[in-house]
Amino acid sequence: MEGLSGSESLWGTTLKQVYASLFALTLCACQPTTDAPTASRPAGSPPADIPPLEVVSGYYGENWNVDELWPGEYPDGFSVEGANVILPARFEPDPSGPPDLSCPLDQSATIHQWNHDRVETDDLYFIVANQTLPQRVNTETSIQVWLVDDPEQDEILDLTPGDTVTVLRYYGEGFGEMAVDGVRYAVDLTDLYTYLEVDETPLEEHLWALITCDDDTATRAWVLFSEAMNVPGIVYWSMTGYGIASDLE
Repeated sequence: MEGLSGSESLWGTTLKQVYASLFALTLCACQPTTDAPTASRPAGSPPADIPPLEVVSGYYGENWNVDELWPGEYPDGFSVEGANVILPARFEPDPSGPPDLSCPLDQSATIHQWNHDRVETDDLYFIVANQTLPQRVNTETSIQVWLVDDPEQDEILDLTPGDTVTVLRYYGEGFGEMAVDGVRYAVDLTDLYTYLEVDETPLEEHLWALITCDDDTATRAWVLFSEAMNVPGIVYWSMTGYGIASDLE
């Protein structure tokens, strides 16, 4: 992951591009089984009108950050290359249990947050849940940050040895999000990590997609990227241009 450095204008311009990519898009491991239950919503499931981000957040504890959009300069995604592909899916995004429904998908469908046509027609949502870990500052520094609640507002944040920083998520192009004393900032993570104590604790990341199954009732289902990629007939998405994804031809 190559970090960005340079003038204040480069910082600001790059961050605005990252935020534009992230927030504009918000508008818009298992084999398939033959004995999976038919698509019917179980009793006790959250109402369908609860925002997807809120639904996913309900299944994760305090040491997890849950946010919209999958991370990365070129976020993950997958396409349906085979015929009669059925994904292992869930009625609810509960990572503690196995898939509880089978979800057929259109052949050639590409599930990616840049595939704007399918995002709109299938009402797709992409949510990332990743573990977080507080880290201690080991070198005094003053670092440029942007308030998450106001991306246009930047400031210089002073950090001293012993301060605690929690990296919340990665965006792309070296930028990510951190929390200091309960305040969330966007920051150049490559720069930030040079001032933090090294901690190699492995952290989990779950990439959830809320999709619409190609069945008689257009069942809404939650799919984990890692599980989808283990299904025969599913391939990693092919990029045609930055910010552009489409169904297979």
